[in-house]
Amino acid sequence: MSRSAIMVADVLVVLAVLMQASSVPSNSSELGNKNNNSNDELPLSRDDECHLDADGAACSLSALQTKGQKVEHHRRRHHHQNDHDQHHDHHHDHDRHHYGTSMAGCGPCSHHEEKITEIWETCAAKENSCCHACGVWAATTAKLHRGTGGWCPGAVDLGDKVVPIAPCGGVEAISANTSADFDSLWYCAEDKTRASQGMALIVNPWLARTQHHLHVVVKPLDFRGHALARRLEKITACRTDRDWQQAHFVCRYSTARLYKSLPPIFSEVLSMAANTTSMGQLVLNSEGQPTLASVGITLLYICGGKPVVIATGNGKGGCSIEHSITR
Repeated sequence: MSRSAIMVADVLVVLAVLMQASSVPSNSSELGNKNNNSNDELPLSRDDECHLDADGAACSLSALQTKGQKVEHHRRRHHHQNDHDQHHDHHHDHDRHHYGTSMAGCGPCSHHEEKITEIWETCAAKENSCCHACGVWAATTAKLHRGTGGWCPGAVDLGDKVVPIAPCGGVEAISANTSADFDSLWYCAEDKTRASQGMALIVNPWLARTQHHLHVVVKPLDFRGHALARRLEKITACRTDRDWQQAHFVCRYSTARLYKSLPPIFSEVLSMAANTTSMGQLVLNSEGQPTLASVGITLLYICGGKPVVIATGNGKGGCSIEHSITR
């Protein structure tokens, strides 16, 4: 090979090496770009999103958000994927409800102990639909969708809760206009426990709960609950012909009444609370009607299986006896 040909070949080799080097990014450049990214783009290490299935509560951890980012941005970025998932897995959408994320028209889920958006609206309202406090409502609709909720007319059994099929935003939704519509919930709860003297049926007031949809909590009594039952036998003298009696238990206001058989409880308690000072001043709804928002209601069975209704409260809605009598 001639000398000139060798020189040309050397030049071509050098050019090839230079071109290859220019196409590979340097490590320092990559590190610089990473360091320039703010913490806003780093995914959260844990983003708790809780859902309730028909049998209770469960939580999953997934990094759905990034620090400092609004969830709406995330939703826009994954809009097409979500549409695909919804069409691809329609039935799972009914069985798996996620909360705590922002939805168009919903939020901020910040009022009261339960963290709801509109306190006078039900969980069927768009403003409340994404709130964690509507997990029980989601579980209710999921069971109905699967056709497994019709054990008692108008109610669904969620294990430790009995809930109405109709949307109802807690005891604050109970007024003179609505009490009769939901009295049957107690009959369903009684049917579930078979009027057991070892069980308590409880509805908590609006500042002493975590779920917005009306629900009767079904729990076994602990030793304190059994002590209360014995005390109520003395207070009522096991007589069903007496009116409401002061119970002096836990809350500022506490009154009890023994019945021969299960009465329409919401209607009975509302009548007592609205026409006496036994429960203090009742909370008025947006229409100016007295409600049971500040009243907790407990149903026990004493005196050989007779129902005794205990109404309790502090006048504001923050006093519950649930954790003072159950395990």
